[in-house]
Amino acid sequence: MAENKAARMLTQLFNALFCIIFSLLFLEIVFRRYGAESGKNLFWADYRQHLGILLVCLLITTAALLIFRFAIAKPRAKRLRLHREAEKKENTKRTLLVIFIGSGIILLLQGIAAYLLWHNPITDAFALHQYASYYAQNGNLDIIQSVYQNGNYYLIQYPNNFAPMLLMSAVYRLWYLMTGSISRFPIVGLNVLSINAAILMTALLARKTYGGRQACFVLGVSALFVPFYTYTSYVYTDTLSVPYAVGTVYVLSCAMDQRKRVPRYLLYALSGMLGFIGFRMKGNVIVVTVAVLIFLLLKLPFKRFLCAALAFVMGFVALGAVYSAGIKAGHFMTEEQSYEREFPATHWVMMGLHGHGGFRMEDIEFTKAIPGKNEKRAANMEVIRDDLREMGVDGLLSHLTTKAVWTWGDGTYYVTNHIDDPINRNFLHEYVLKDGRHFYRLYAYCCGFQYFLILMLALSALKGFIRPRVDHTVTVRLCVFGVFLFLLMWETRARYLFNFTPFLVFLSVDGADSGVRIIRKVGQFMRHQE
Repeated sequence: MAENKAARMLTQLFNALFCIIFSLLFLEIVFRRYGAESGKNLFWADYRQHLGILLVCLLITTAALLIFRFAIAKPRAKRLRLHREAEKKENTKRTLLVIFIGSGIILLLQGIAAYLLWHNPITDAFALHQYASYYAQNGNLDIIQSVYQNGNYYLIQYPNNFAPMLLMSAVYRLWYLMTGSISRFPIVGLNVLSINAAILMTALLARKTYGGRQACFVLGVSALFVPFYTYTSYVYTDTLSVPYAVGTVYVLSCAMDQRKRVPRYLLYALSGMLGFIGFRMKGNVIVVTVAVLIFLLLKLPFKRFLCAALAFVMGFVALGAVYSAGIKAGHFMTEEQSYEREFPATHWVMMGLHGHGGFRMEDIEFTKAIPGKNEKRAANMEVIRDDLREMGVDGLLSHLTTKAVWTWGDGTYYVTNHIDDPINRNFLHEYVLKDGRHFYRLYAYCCGFQYFLILMLALSALKGFIRPRVDHTVTVRLCVFGVFLFLLMWETRARYLFNFTPFLVFLSVDGADSGVRIIRKVGQFMRHQE
């Protein structure tokens, strides 16, 4: 449908639902907050730390609203025409220069952080490192079959990790051919560039959506967001997928602005391709693809929607076909091995119903012990049905609430559990690692910042409810809402949100604008009362 009354009404309803859910999530996190593993109520168990987090949130929110009010917000109506003329000039070369210089400064700081936080890879990151190292030295992936004979079924059980493994293998191989050595340096460098590219595209998207000053605000929030630095040395699907998640939406916005038909549809196809790469790097990026299609349906007349959606889907499917053909031609595994060992999607849904909804070795062993993919799926479904029957409606709602709080309440995004084997411990580890002397300080800051971002999500949706518009704010909001629902259903932890954090930062500018408007309206009301 075109952007008409019906589209705005649907957008308004969605914004209302989004605002309610994230307002409740904010309150749940504040009053019923869960620790990383224990599940105890930290509001009462460690009230001083929690009050410290709330104080940080209050300070960050106050500073953000003040900066937005006096440095970003538009002037009143009588100066609006002059402001728009100035904004057009501002929104050209100078704004782009500020964005690129700012991103460059952040890139330098990220490089320093990656160097200081260098660590030995563990768990899944270590497994991918082993495969990539073998390929670098031998030029093939025979290791998949050789370890299979020894009872290691990692890539056959988790074929979703093939794409990041192939990327890492190519990078390792290129470095090995140039230097004759195996090193994580090039892949960590690519990791840093991936995160920085996502920051840059987020700022550029904000510039196209809101304006130059708002883009600088987004860049400032990004510069203060600690996980953009602590995740630089941790190479895994969460970080490698982040530029593709953001890039899908940014290229879509470029396509929408393109007047010429052929370049426009080529950009739609490119957006679909980026969506596919992101999906293969990390499965939760599929929600970005869904969000894009919903946005196009709301924004465009039906015939134009069909053409745009077709170009987008063709880009996604075409690259998917090439990827599938390449995997099949590689003969990495036989169909029998895949059927025998591959975990079905139901495994992660089952795991998500236990504990906080995070990783559980008991569930891994349960699924692994059952031969055959169909048999695994049937066994998982039986456990899921039993769990749902035992929980009931009230129990399920309580579980999903706990799961959401545990996922969204950790401002460190669980990174401390993945970089806790440093090669050379230094002063930064005293802040970043759980056994560090100053970890509580960084933890309070990160969680306070996370509370601020969630509050901005709710305020942004409130503004969208009051003044519904079908723009790229809706696309990003759909992405955030999609991953919220996805992680309610799936196995979860805070790390699985990382590739969507640029979207949270993007919406912070809209939330700050909403907050300033609310304060201004309250002030006007108080003056009228006097």
